[in-house]
Amino acid sequence: MKRFIRWLAIVLIAFLVLCVAGMFAAGYIVDRKTDAMLGKLSSKVAGLQLRNRFTSSTPTARNGRFFWNYEVQGGELLGVDHLSGEVDYTITFGALQADIEFKRVPGSGNFDEICARLGLPPVNYRGKVVASLRSLGVHGEIEGDPLELKVQDGRCEIGPSKVEFSTKTMKKADVLLKVSSVNCRGEAVYATRPSYLVSLEDLQVSARPVIDRHKASIDALSVALKSLTAEASTLYLIGFAPGDEVRDPTLRDAFKFLNLKLDLSQSPVDERQRSAVTVRSQGDFHFAVPRLKEGQFQDFYEINHAKLDFNFGRADFKGLLKLLSHDALEHKEQLADCLSDPLDFKLNQLYLESGPSPKDKALELQGIMSASLERETLRPQRLEASFDIKAGRLLVQSLIEGHYQAQLDDLIHRKAVLESEHDYSTKLVFKDGELTLNGVVPGALEEEPAL
Repeated sequence: MKRFIRWLAIVLIAFLVLCVAGMFAAGYIVDRKTDAMLGKLSSKVAGLQLRNRFTSSTPTARNGRFFWNYEVQGGELLGVDHLSGEVDYTITFGALQADIEFKRVPGSGNFDEICARLGLPPVNYRGKVVASLRSLGVHGEIEGDPLELKVQDGRCEIGPSKVEFSTKTMKKADVLLKVSSVNCRGEAVYATRPSYLVSLEDLQVSARPVIDRHKASIDALSVALKSLTAEASTLYLIGFAPGDEVRDPTLRDAFKFLNLKLDLSQSPVDERQRSAVTVRSQGDFHFAVPRLKEGQFQDFYEINHAKLDFNFGRADFKGLLKLLSHDALEHKEQLADCLSDPLDFKLNQLYLESGPSPKDKALELQGIMSASLERETLRPQRLEASFDIKAGRLLVQSLIEGHYQAQLDDLIHRKAVLESEHDYSTKLVFKDGELTLNGVVPGALEEEPAL
């Protein structure tokens, strides 16, 4: 037993010695290698300049100030050609990790100037970073203070925000933005209620920036939110003043998104910088037009379990954005060069339910469409499309409301639309300038059918 205790004491002492040596070694590396690491990181991102100055040190900690400057390409929106700032930091060395806490130096850089141009109060931020030998990575977070800002005809309150990030390599990172809430309120009053109300809850935006050949890009982006609700006076929306005499001053419209998720991904670019984009989204959408009528609330029309999944491309999206920021119609041939020929759209899934009976009130749609654009005019040529459509009986009947029943019966009789117990279905094809439903030419009708 004594021998075991002796060996245990030796191991503990050796471990403590290694920990202390590790802390001193970490401090030595920080002192000697910080400038070189900042220079390497600056060389990875075009336009980025990083600089450091130590202000004090102890055997287990370093204090200093960090300076950064980033040259903005196409910064017309912000009205500046660069972004800059300074942060004070403290590095504390542990046995197997280093903890960094930092906060913005108030008034440093040009953040306050940019905020003033945008009508925002000065924005301060703080955060912490942990570099760990256990995980062989770096993770951290940056927190922002709540904001109150003036917007069109009203004010918005933005709750606390946070950016979380983690990385194990200097070439890519995982970044997550969290905004707890956004609440906006119109200043004008219509029939005792604000001109508009907008409320957003629990917004999360995640991305994976990639640095390749001194260029930063994002090949995937995800957006999720718990709820987005909005309502507004119908009179305000169409331009009436609060005091104008109207038949019903209480009229209001409203909508809300619930449990919304949106994923955007981009394929690798080809030799002409073109790529395809994939969009996937799901959530519930409710709307009421009007929501308030003659002082009485109206029910929402519900679209539940909506799903959308499609691919679009290929296109040079960076080139398109540059052209669209100018007079794009004067550069039609350059616009055409940014697009593949033909330009393809593939709808993998469009699905939604209306109301509580999914079989009878659902819509399903999938298919493909392609078109070539004339370079001089951008008019579509050789347009082709093929879509499979299925719609619940109750959904179709609620849409046609008896006005198109004769046309629908005619399509069913000619097998252009197939009828079953719960739904109607058809295959829509457009080719060589001709539209067919299940291979049948619909023919000339006085009014278009519902499908």
